[in-house]
Amino acid sequence: MVTIVDGTGSGIVLQPDGKILVEGFLTSGVLTTGVVRYESGGVLDTTFGTDGVASIAGLGGWGGHSIALQPDGKILAMRQDFSVARFDPGGLLDSTFGVNGVALPVLNPYRYANAMARQSDGRIIVVGSTDTTGGWYMTAVRYDESGALDPTFGSGGQIHGLFGQYSEAESIVLQPDGKILLGVSSSNGVRAARYNLDGTLDQLFGTNGLAILGMWPYATRAMAVQSDGRIVLAGGTDQFGLARLNSDGSLDQSFGSNGVVLTDFTNGTDIARTLAIQSDGKILAAGSEYYGVALARYLPNGDLDGIFGVGGKVNTDLPSMVSDCWDMVVQPDNKILLSGSAWSTQTNTGKFLMLRYLNDLSLGTLELGTDSEPSFIYPNPLFYAATFQYSLTQDETLTLEILDATGRIARTIFGNAKRAPGEHRETLDLSGLAAGNYTLVLRNGEGAVSVKVVKQ
Repeated sequence: MVTIVDGTGSGIVLQPDGKILVEGFLTSGVLTTGVVRYESGGVLDTTFGTDGVASIAGLGGWGGHSIALQPDGKILAMRQDFSVARFDPGGLLDSTFGVNGVALPVLNPYRYANAMARQSDGRIIVVGSTDTTGGWYMTAVRYDESGALDPTFGSGGQIHGLFGQYSEAESIVLQPDGKILLGVSSSNGVRAARYNLDGTLDQLFGTNGLAILGMWPYATRAMAVQSDGRIVLAGGTDQFGLARLNSDGSLDQSFGSNGVVLTDFTNGTDIARTLAIQSDGKILAAGSEYYGVALARYLPNGDLDGIFGVGGKVNTDLPSMVSDCWDMVVQPDNKILLSGSAWSTQTNTGKFLMLRYLNDLSLGTLELGTDSEPSFIYPNPLFYAATFQYSLTQDETLTLEILDATGRIARTIFGNAKRAPGEHRETLDLSGLAAGNYTLVLRNGEGAVSVKVVKQ
């Protein structure tokens, strides 16, 4: 956990060298847009900006994907008024971009940006909503590489979605073919809209470019596109809500229950605000649960992944703090980075919050005594019973579970059991389990290791 900088963090992006950039707004003095750079280990990179922080006047972004990194190392930071600031790799404002380093929209003064995306050709799209005499309308603005409004997009670089009297774009993701997906909340139930590159609705998606999910009660706070083209949506109020669409905008009935997955973390507010698809197809969703940060991992079919956290879920409550998560990135080593804010209930001040979690096979202090799978468990394949062998370098509290092929817990061998340093052998009773493939998972408080098991 990192809580160094005063303010509220939102978007996060990882540099190729492993350094971490987080955007948000600073509260030390006048509210300003801030970009903070950390070394890979979580300490401030004091070579960036002023003591690790680059800033510019004006309220920073407060939402997922409010920061983007160009191939040349320059940094794009979204602000709440739909403007975008660009910093050079050292954290100085880039005066060659827009007007004195800022791309400025031509919009009603009452506007609120929620998310930003950078196209492969360098153009930048910012989405949110603007207030008009008729209500709040979904708005998207596109800038070219120089920071000027792009006249080839919509009308003069802008589009306004008239999806009922009230509508708002809360998330954006770009498909590999360049088409633009927006997560939309509106008074007529729109949950996703897809646009062509010129800002016109894609008539091949959903109904006239809109996917309307009548049974989906949540705003679309985040979206992600799988490698097969299917689209995952996330939101929530009293529980995490996920839904999956086919590439044509129809609901994917193979996901969860009729295309929808609901996950409870607490009896209070549970909101998913960011998504990531792992290379193995598993889905990560993160956000808030009551006073803390919530993280869950799902199998590709929508079931919670039982080998992750506790039954697929991780709750992180910080002492004397109310915390929230807005964005997520998965590192090349599969560790999971979350960014957001932590508000102290004692000092009544906010901090940029960054959390990092271990992923599969990141063992923490748990060390197995051999690298060859046959010596972990024998016999394998097995009929009724087997022996599992491992070694520890220190005292541990461990749980040993057997998961079926869908990731559900088929049997718990022991839970929260104390084990001393040294070599251990555990007897596994698989009697009563159907023949098939299983996964044996040994976990401590920091990580887990898994072994494939075949029962004949």
